[in-house]
Amino acid sequence: MLTIYRRHRRSCKQRAKERKHRHCLCPIWVDGALGGKELRESLKLGDWQRAQEMIREWEAEDRRTREQEQQITIKDAHGKFIADAEARKLNDSTLYKYRLLFRQLDGFAETYKLQFLTQLDLDTLATFRATWKEGPRTTLKKLERLRAFMRFAEKRKRIDDNPATELKAKQAHNAIHAGRDDSDSRCA
Repeated sequence: MLTIYRRHRRSCKQRAKERKHRHCLCPIWVDGALGGKELRESLKLGDWQRAQEMIREWEAEDRRTREQEQQITIKDAHGKFIADAEARKLNDSTLYKYRLLFRQLDGFAETYKLQFLTQLDLDTLATFRATWKEGPRTTLKKLERLRAFMRFAEKRKRIDDNPATELKAKQAHNAIHAGRDDSDSRCA
């Protein structure tokens, strides 16, 4: 937190009141910590109102910067997921399918200008699922892999909750029977 104060000149009549007095024309200084660094310097201003605005802007920019630093990108998240999967000695074919899913997710993220894992909300994941062209069973397995990835991120506190748990798969039973002729199901 930053604090502004007047650093009174030797000739200032209010010098005895120290930092508490701010109704003079002495220069305004700032003291405190910003971005983990100690800060004590002149603002080169005499206007108290303008100095307060400047400090609010600095603190807001610092908050935005720290929030962006804390957010993990989609690519970093799936890189950590793959590293964990390899450490668990998952089958090569399973790793291949995860990498395929992540290539598709990266392409989708690039198309929709998504960068951070937190941007993958329920609506976005539903849109991603809608781009899948595979059959119902393959889609179900891919959805399970997506849920596992998002659960991994949730357990590591990268996201607050797992929106993929709310996604529903295609109805495999109905899709299989939709292509069947009614005469096949009748008894003769």
